[in-house]
Amino acid sequence: ADLGGAYLGDADLRGADLRGANLGDADLRDANLGGADLGDADLGGANLRDANLRGANLGGAYLGGVADVIAGGQPNGWWAFAYLREGKMMVRVGCQTKEIGEGRAYWSSSDHPSREERREVLASLDYMEAVARLRGGEFLRRLSAPKGVA
Repeated sequence: ADLGGAYLGDADLRGADLRGANLGDADLRDANLGGADLGDADLGGANLRDANLRGANLGGAYLGGVADVIAGGQPNGWWAFAYLREGKMMVRVGCQTKEIGEGRAYWSSSDHPSREERREVLASLDYMEAVARLRGGEFLRRLSAPKGVA
């Protein structure tokens, strides 16, 4: 699908198959992309502010110029990314979506059956937080502002 530059704000795209789609520069503000397959899609420059990405597959997607999404690589073979949702930094690693602090607690917990094997995931979380700090200004302002204020 070629949706480059399209206005899709508030669109309900839950579970949509958008693999390999061109969504470059699309306006996806507040869109519901929960469970959508965006694998290998071109999202370069897209506006994903407050989009719901819970359960979305962004594996291999091009995210250049997307201010509110940080690609975290493939720790332990799972695609990882962080994004802002309602003023919170959310992380998605594999099939798990958590607020950054909850994710860190989950993957480092002594109760986690594979805690020793999750060092790459924790390193990815560190990386994504560091990138958020480096982006500073707007990213952190959005991260700390109440919904509707940024």
